[in-house]
Amino acid sequence: MRIMAYDALSYCRQFETLKPGEKVLPVVTFVLYFGYDKCWDGPRSLSECFEVPEQLKPFFCDYSIHVIELAWLTDEEIDRLTGDLKTLARCLRSFREHNFEDDFDDTIEHPDAVLRLLEKITGESSFKKMRQTYSEKENLRMCEIFEAMRNNYKMIGKEEGLREGKEEGLKKGLKKGKEEGLREGKKEGKRLGKVEQLKTITKRVMSKNHATLEEAMSYLQLSDTEKNLVRTAMA
Repeated sequence: MRIMAYDALSYCRQFETLKPGEKVLPVVTFVLYFGYDKCWDGPRSLSECFEVPEQLKPFFCDYSIHVIELAWLTDEEIDRLTGDLKTLARCLRSFREHNFEDDFDDTIEHPDAVLRLLEKITGESSFKKMRQTYSEKENLRMCEIFEAMRNNYKMIGKEEGLREGKEEGLKKGLKKGKEEGLREGKKEGKRLGKVEQLKTITKRVMSKNHATLEEAMSYLQLSDTEKNLVRTAMA
């Protein structure tokens, strides 16, 4: 509907200055689609925006739009473009294909505007840094931007790798700690169980034979280690 309004206004302006005998020039509008992660999925005609009743279809004037999906253009189609638009098309296709290895020699005529647009399209903060570095540079080539992007992605990849490595190390450390804790816990539990058993038996001997602690432990023939454990438990 916006394009219908643009086209209509263009015709109105022509009619305002039309001289007798002159004809109005046809107006054609193209939509440049800068998306690269998915194809254009919006309506391409007015009739796709709503349901046209069957009885009105013979009288309904449909209106179509022409969408140019820059990231999906072929090499031949891109070569027919000129200036920064050609550079943008090649750049967007590289984004779509996740390929930043091509060394484009395209010279960017308006670096600040192109980098600002790429920042808006991609949401990449790296383009903001590039604008601070390259916006005033003359004869800036696309390969220089790609090189800066490769370095930026390497740095991001390294940071993510370090973070994931730390997280993985922490998980392994927690798992190992848990296993060691369980193992130590079982060992300690077994030891405490043995001490409790010795303590109970010693108390029975003391009660039955009216013996002292040392006499009961000697009667049970406990080792020095076991005697120390019982003494500690009975203290």
